[in-house]
Amino acid sequence: MLKKQDVILVGGVLVICLTAYLLLHVILPEEGSKVVIWVDGEKISEVSLKEDGEYTIDAGNGKKDVLKIENGQAKMLLADCPDHLCLHQPAISHGGETIVCLPLKIVVEVVSDEEQKIDAVVQ
Repeated sequence: MLKKQDVILVGGVLVICLTAYLLLHVILPEEGSKVVIWVDGEKISEVSLKEDGEYTIDAGNGKKDVLKIENGQAKMLLADCPDHLCLHQPAISHGGETIVCLPLKIVVEVVSDEEQKIDAVVQ
């Protein structure tokens, strides 16, 4: 049986989590300006979210995915992977959002111009 303090603690944590989610994903999301495409940890290309089109991503070994950009959003259109989970991921358009195809080691990440500004370099 939960005590009164436990209920207050759980309620407080839920309020904090809900507030953080709303701030990061609903109220203050950064609109992305482009997507960066990575294959096996290597940056392949950058594509503007302002230019509609379909882009083929070559993962090697004859395997390819097709990324569609339309109305400022990126979504996987076709995939050569066995599970097709990347096709079921929602369209992305805000900074930090990603689409991942694990079998082919493809990552599509939305970045904004704000993220491109480097404020420090550490070695």
